[in-house]
Amino acid sequence: MSSLLYRRHGDLVGQGERFLGTLLLYGGALAYAAGGMDVVYHGVDTQLQPMVLVLFFSLSTIGLELAATRLRWTALRALTVPHLILLAAAIAFQVTLGGHPFANLGWLAWPVSLGTAFWYLHRQRRDGFGAGLEVRYAGTWLIFFVIATWEAGWRLHQREYLLCMVIAVIGYVQIVPVLLQISHLSTLANSIPISVGGRPMSVEGTTAQIRHNR
Repeated sequence: MSSLLYRRHGDLVGQGERFLGTLLLYGGALAYAAGGMDVVYHGVDTQLQPMVLVLFFSLSTIGLELAATRLRWTALRALTVPHLILLAAAIAFQVTLGGHPFANLGWLAWPVSLGTAFWYLHRQRRDGFGAGLEVRYAGTWLIFFVIATWEAGWRLHQREYLLCMVIAVIGYVQIVPVLLQISHLSTLANSIPISVGGRPMSVEGTTAQIRHNR
């Protein structure tokens, strides 16, 4: 609330006080996350903790995205960025528990969390909110394929061939947007301006110049 008041009355406060408002926002977010993790740690069975935390942070991220959009608050919207890091940490912790990703509420948590990630990334691209957007898109797809491959491998080992085939078909359908995403990242990389002999040139143009000089 204090951070929101600092932002709302930004014309009445100095730069230092506006910075203090941002610090209060992020400090409150850390306290909220720590409180949620403490409740899950003490109140949820160890096997279920990773997926309950994934659901907790994903649902919280939905609230952050909606509130930040309504308030047009960039600093609040930036709090959605750590979501993918938390998902990657959940995968690592789930690996230590053994089994497969859809165990222990994973069948619910992973679709909800990945759906949440693609939802807010789409909205942020629409609104022009950068913050490593393309990298986060690629990271989301990577998490998706890690989970799908792990689950398909486990189903194959259990001789559940039908489910394994269903997962494989879904993976093949989803590979097309991933390839398009990689192509887009490559295009962005080629358009990065660099300076050669005092003249600004793109990576693609620099490569053509080097070939010409040969």
